[in-house]
Amino acid sequence: MIGLGLTRFVPPGLRGRAIELGLAARATARRGRDAALALRLSRQERPAYRGRRVALIGLVRSRTGLGRAADLLAHELTSEGAQVFKLDAASVVGREANIERGDVGALADLPGLAVDDVVVNLNPPEFMRVLRAVGPEGLRGRSITGYWVWELDRVPRSWGRALACAGRVWVPRRFVREAMLAAFPEAGAKIDVLPHRTDLDLFEQPGPGEREQARAGLGFEADQFVVLTSFSMLSSMARKNPLGAVQAFRSAFPPGTTRARLVVRCLDGAAYPAGMAQIRAAAGGDVGIVEEAGHDTSIEAYYDAADAYLSFHRGEGVGLNLAEALGLGLPVVATGWSLTDEIVRHPLMHAVPSTLVPVADPQRVYARPPPGARWAKPDEAAAARLLRLVAERWGRPASRS
Repeated sequence: MIGLGLTRFVPPGLRGRAIELGLAARATARRGRDAALALRLSRQERPAYRGRRVALIGLVRSRTGLGRAADLLAHELTSEGAQVFKLDAASVVGREANIERGDVGALADLPGLAVDDVVVNLNPPEFMRVLRAVGPEGLRGRSITGYWVWELDRVPRSWGRALACAGRVWVPRRFVREAMLAAFPEAGAKIDVLPHRTDLDLFEQPGPGEREQARAGLGFEADQFVVLTSFSMLSSMARKNPLGAVQAFRSAFPPGTTRARLVVRCLDGAAYPAGMAQIRAAAGGDVGIVEEAGHDTSIEAYYDAADAYLSFHRGEGVGLNLAEALGLGLPVVATGWSLTDEIVRHPLMHAVPSTLVPVADPQRVYARPPPGARWAKPDEAAAARLLRLVAERWGRPASRS
């Protein structure tokens, strides 16, 4: 096999093919290691989940949706009587740890912990990387549970190796369970729906003074109707669809007609420079772009300052931002497809209708979507109507003469 670092010695005309061959060989070797790991784990006695002493592994030192989800899962397990040991896996799965926390250990601590259960709050590719890093001996005598999320109506067949290693799989909503069962109907007894309970770790609603302070701190004017949308570029720009959010906002409030303003908060923009260039090109006086490479500003400050939250997504994994905004009393306009019943039925939720279309992702986060996989194409005109309705009921942006 040609190592990827050695391709600089390959003639330029053949270099692309050499890289493809190297990547394919690595993928084949990884599949072989995963199959061997699944076989070794299957030969160990695997107890059922007990819920007394739990090692929770995830991105618990990352200010991302995955980090927030891991914290919420820790709260949920603790509320059920478990003693939870949080272990960060950022370095193992190639992600950034950008929060200093005294209550979080390293994955290397797992073998020495007195725990009965191991819960990995990462999707199958990263789940398998964690299991390979720990090894069968570090998992001996412990239950293995995966907490997995997905945004399309079909999951990859490659998830089967992780499914073979997990004794249980928890998912946040029925949509994910149904997508998994479409690919693995035999796994029904393994998969349980365990929604995230944002009520266990709520942001506090701001008082009038705190709201004014938040708006002033972020540069919003007192009489502006501020709409917030927030996403991470690592989550796929095409799926989160901020450009669609800009178009829907401008359809609702044409520039120069109101005091409305859209704020696009983007984390990890450097992961896809071409996408950031598109967002910057779409921005103007009515649309502000906030790029946060270090995740230094909590989204709570933006919730406090906003009048409404907009999510023009094509598919949503958990919908934590939507649940958090609703919990804080913010009206939400969002694509209705793939969300939980609790979000869709909330009195402040305004669901945007959509049609289903094949998945196309220029960023290649979904480089090889499962055959036949679809996601939503939200209705821009309907979103614009709902934004105007929200503004009339809650914001009433002052018209310009």
